[in-house]
Amino acid sequence: MDKTGRFNLIIGLLLILGSLTALTLEQVNTTSSQALTNKTLVSPTISSPTLSGTATGTYTLGGTPTISGATLSTATLSSPALSGTVTGTYTLGGTPTISSPAISSPVLSGTSTGTYTLAGTPTISSALTLSSGQLAFPATQNASAGANTLDDYEEGTCTLSLGGTATYTTRTCHYTKIGRSVTIHFNIAVNAIGTGSTNTITYSAGPPAVASEGAGIGACLWANGAVSPVNLNAYAFPSTSTIVMRGNTAGAASDGTLNIFGGSTSVLCSLTYMAS
Repeated sequence: MDKTGRFNLIIGLLLILGSLTALTLEQVNTTSSQALTNKTLVSPTISSPTLSGTATGTYTLGGTPTISGATLSTATLSSPALSGTVTGTYTLGGTPTISSPAISSPVLSGTSTGTYTLAGTPTISSALTLSSGQLAFPATQNASAGANTLDDYEEGTCTLSLGGTATYTTRTCHYTKIGRSVTIHFNIAVNAIGTGSTNTITYSAGPPAVASEGAGIGACLWANGAVSPVNLNAYAFPSTSTIVMRGNTAGAASDGTLNIFGGSTSVLCSLTYMAS
């Protein structure tokens, strides 16, 4: 090889070496601020990043990432745990999937969709829209001492009895419980009174007992009474699960217990009391 050929070979080797050095520097220089334009990152791990603007692709964010004003399109967040205070505005485009998030004491506003587990004491500042039209409470009440806290809702049926050997042609009972307030609607028609009570109904298999301070009363309609009252009321007796029929007959100065039930008597009532 002549002198010119050797010179050209040396120049070529130097150019190749320079390119490799630049490539190596670009690969390892990851601790300073980088402007990535039209770059393809394959499975990157970004430690404690601050993201802003629009981010696309798949990223593993290590450390404590800060996301400011980011638009995440068709994002999948797998089992994130969010705590503390999160501020700013976030738009989740496409069809985001959020798997088992734990959000501690969040403040939510605007419109939220999906399924979330809210820990701590969450605050919802905007109107709560129930797209399913249902708000479920646990079967066992989680009672609260808060005066402005609704802690229970329940509705169902109950069983009425006059005891003894009484038989019936009709016995229906429905109740609704909101907080401690219980409203019962019932209809009872006696076939034969036998040894049953003529004035007291016991209810079971449904609403809770009456509180000691929670006596309630409601008006009744009746037919074929064993007595002829001027008015008839159902009285939820304190600290029991019994309803006593009260009212007064003509000429009575005050109401009292009425022995209204006999053969063929029917009574229809609605009353509200405070549960124990």
